[in-house]
Amino acid sequence: MVSNMQLQSAIRHFLSKKREDSLNIMTDVLRTASCIDSGRSIMDDDYGYVIDSTNGDILQVENMRNEVVFNLNLERLKVSKGAAKG
Repeated sequence: MVSNMQLQSAIRHFLSKKREDSLNIMTDVLRTASCIDSGRSIMDDDYGYVIDSTNGDILQVENMRNEVVFNLNLERLKVSKGAAKG
């Protein structure tokens, strides 16, 4: 991993989520970047996210490179919201 930011809080967040539910396997660090940000790639605009506004959980990520419509996957959202816990 290569990073130009402090990752301690992201790692703490990941470990906390992992303790809550062992199915949590990843933490993604997202930030807003201007169109002239040197760390930004043209590929950065290719993904659409569904994020739970109450806790920041990423519920769905879709590659939008060749798409004009974002299809919300309701079955995936049910699993993301804890249906897999039983």
